[in-house]
Amino acid sequence: AQVMGTKVIAIPTLDVVARNAPADVECVAVGLNLKKETLYTGLFERDGHNWHAIAEPALRTVEQLLAIAPRPLAILGDPLPPLPEGCQDVTILPADLARGRSEEVWRLGRNNAAVGRFDDPLKLLPLYVRPPEAVELWDKRHGKPQGASRP
Repeated sequence: AQVMGTKVIAIPTLDVVARNAPADVECVAVGLNLKKETLYTGLFERDGHNWHAIAEPALRTVEQLLAIAPRPLAILGDPLPPLPEGCQDVTILPADLARGRSEEVWRLGRNNAAVGRFDDPLKLLPLYVRPPEAVELWDKRHGKPQGASRP
């Protein structure tokens, strides 16, 4: 992009997957990358044909997600941990809907381009929601508390 002068648009995976929710769903939670009972989650509400985030993306347990989510709620993810007993107005959508689709990336990118919303390619970085397992093991063996921030 820098060499060719091409404009870049970053599209978050959570936003792409949320667009797979069926047309009758008004609120959807997307949970990806399940590990140790936490998911990288996004929470979205429908506004016509578009989805708008109603909570910052974050690493959460299902219980934390359910505590902030409006009802009725549909959840997209694969795999998902079991829901707590007695969840009211919560639907688990089919796992095959939890995959990002290239046509949705294209649609979201085209929408951003239409309003001039581009990203600086030099500021784009991969998002790692949790440290690699090797780092966690190193920290554990060398006495660093779990969850402590790294410099």
